Amino acid sequence: MSSIVAVAAVAALAGCGGSSSSSSSASSTSGASSSGGSSSSSSGAAKGSPIVIGASLSLSGDFASDGQNFKQGYTLWADDINKAGGLLGHPVKLDIVSDASSPAQVVTNYQKLISSDHAQLVFGPFSTLLTVPSSKVVNRYGYAFVEGAGGAPAAFGNGLHNIFDVSLPVIDNLVPFAKWVASLPAAQRPKTAAYATSDDPFTQPQIPLAQKIMSAAGVKTVYSKVFPAEVTDYAPIASAVASAKADVVVLGSVDVPTASAFVHAFIQQHYNPKAFIATAGPDQGAPFVKAVGGNANAAGIMYPNGWYPGYNNAQSQQMVSEYVAKYGG
Repeated sequence: MSSIVAVAAVAALAGCGGSSSSSSSASSTSGASSSGGSSSSSSGAAKGSPIVIGASLSLSGDFASDGQNFKQGYTLWADDINKAGGLLGHPVKLDIVSDASSPAQVVTNYQKLISSDHAQLVFGPFSTLLTVPSSKVVNRYGYAFVEGAGGAPAAFGNGLHNIFDVSLPVIDNLVPFAKWVASLPAAQRPKTAAYATSDDPFTQPQIPLAQKIMSAAGVKTVYSKVFPAEVTDYAPIASAVASAKADVVVLGSVDVPTASAFVHAFIQQHYNPKAFIATAGPDQGAPFVKAVGGNANAAGIMYPNGWYPGYNNAQSQQMVSEYVAKYGG
């Protein structure tokens, strides 16, 4: 999960505001606040009392990088909506609090956002791990829950009708990669594959479908392991993958540290698979490149996603332009 997902979520959420900012000459009226942060606002076309939208994000802890990216995305969305006249003519104000990547804290946060802070709408946190418990709390209050990072099956298995995921279902993330491998001419197609994944609700469900597609194409599984999400020492698992000498490695990772640990272990064992894809980590861009020791070590590593900045769509390109102008490229 990633800055790309955060930006994609912004693109989908933009439809909630009616007209886009490119068709409005109004100035901005936006406010964004977070725990330990400050609020900012300026005058614009939106009138009336603000609509307060609450969100719990991982501004620290394991998901801090993604949480910060989501904060940027939500803030950009609020700016864009307010430039276009707000929601139903009301300016949007964000109330963002940090959950420190904790499932327990995220529950407390949404309870407070709704019952004490009186947010009129809530947006989701980062990760399926945090979306599942928070969606139950939000449902108890009868609120709609718009989220962009809870796309795993676990997020939709509780019979809740208030949850609206604006991103692609993650279970299919690896399907294009697996089909690409399967489509290669027999002489070029990899013969063996290794699969290792964290037992995380975001990444683990992606692996079996990819494995099924590749196995049906004759790619033999030489290593397969689901490791506990609590694991912090990835060296033994990465070493086992390297020892299997598979042509393809499919890694179910959840962050930069997971993916970079495997990269360093592979380098130490002089193992260079023909294809290497990781479900999260490489999507972080510069932080991942730095963690693995530079561009040379990151070259060729793939990751799946349903959107990318070069997508040839007018609204997407407008959003990218606004993002770069506000935060840099």
